[in-house]
Amino acid sequence: MFESGKIRALIFDLDGTLVETEHLKAEAYAELIGHMTGRGSPEPAAIELYKSIVGATDLAACDAMIHRFDLLPRLVTDPGEEPRQALHRRRMAVYRESYGTAAKLSALAYPHNVALAHLAHSEGVPVAVATMSYSDEAKRVLAAIGLTGVVRTVVGVDHVANPKPAPDAFIVAMQRLRVKPEETLIIEDSPRGTRAAANSGARWLCVATPFSAEALSADPELDVNWIVRDPADLIDAVARRISS
Repeated sequence: MFESGKIRALIFDLDGTLVETEHLKAEAYAELIGHMTGRGSPEPAAIELYKSIVGATDLAACDAMIHRFDLLPRLVTDPGEEPRQALHRRRMAVYRESYGTAAKLSALAYPHNVALAHLAHSEGVPVAVATMSYSDEAKRVLAAIGLTGVVRTVVGVDHVANPKPAPDAFIVAMQRLRVKPEETLIIEDSPRGTRAAANSGARWLCVATPFSAEALSADPELDVNWIVRDPADLIDAVARRISS
């Protein structure tokens, strides 16, 4: 696949790309916000809000949830903690306990993208992950889906000054792998992440998911030639992208 040498590194987004954590995160928000607002059941509007901002950082998502559901009066912060950090802490507790367990993460890995990562690794092409999750959580997820030994480096939101759609995470990953943008292929799933990939100067493919498909269709800036809507087409799309 990579014998031409045109692509010397692969960088993957994590959430929604290697594993379908996005709906798990949305459901954790829905449960937490339903509890905080006294609804007594998960808040479906939280899921719709999360869909509209998929690919954003955890703290940006918390800001949006706080604003949309008027959560400031209901948040108890630790000393020195911002409200969005307090909401993130509570959401992560719900998420890790009930939604993002190792068993669920393993079951929700995307086999087509995981297989591509294994293929690149087997052919000596280094693999990185650049994500808007924190790096400790990203490493936990990668362990759950069996990619710890495949991914050479993880760039989390805690490693960059500017989140996606800024290209910082991808640029840091390329620097760590010692490759140039023109030697790199990035695999994404969301409009925000794909714009970050394009802004980095690297080649990219966006693999749509049920969670991101609607947002991708609504984004006029993305080149539809490089959006993969059927996972069965991924390898052919990679070959086309390498030769483009």
